[in-house]
Amino acid sequence: MFQPNPKADPYGEQEIRRRLPSSNWLKFVQIGLTGLLALMGYWLAIKTSDNGHSLQHLNQRIRALETSRGPDQTRKLQEQLRAMADRLQTLEAENDRLQSIELRQSQERQMRLLQQAAPASRPAPGTPSSLGKRMPYMVPVPKMPERLPSAITPRSLQKPPENLGSSLATP
Repeated sequence: MFQPNPKADPYGEQEIRRRLPSSNWLKFVQIGLTGLLALMGYWLAIKTSDNGHSLQHLNQRIRALETSRGPDQTRKLQEQLRAMADRLQTLEAENDRLQSIELRQSQERQMRLLQQAAPASRPAPGTPSSLGKRMPYMVPVPKMPERLPSAITPRSLQKPPENLGSSLATP
């Protein structure tokens, strides 16, 4: 067996060359494979570039669709806002109408009460006419004083009573 000299051939190239056939077709296979790899790399670069361009084109189309939908959505929102404003105005008108009806009803109730109270307040025969007339719902309301009297004043809060200390003291 052949043992290569490690000093003369550290990688064993002579042994590898000796075992491989020394034909020229091997060089052509290597060149072909290298060319094929180069073509595949070039093809991948072209496809990547094409994909990037198509993605940019799709992004532009999406933006165009979004901007074209923007005015439609704005118009729809404006229509909804107008409809809501109309409903609100209708509700306010109905509220005003309801308040006026309630006011009329309360006035009619007061008129009925006045009419019911009027026959009962007729003076007896022989009494002066001014004594028998009473005005319903005209009860005088006592006036509230502007300031209510209070047992607690700011001075009484500042100083404790003098007899408080003696009652709390312990013997």
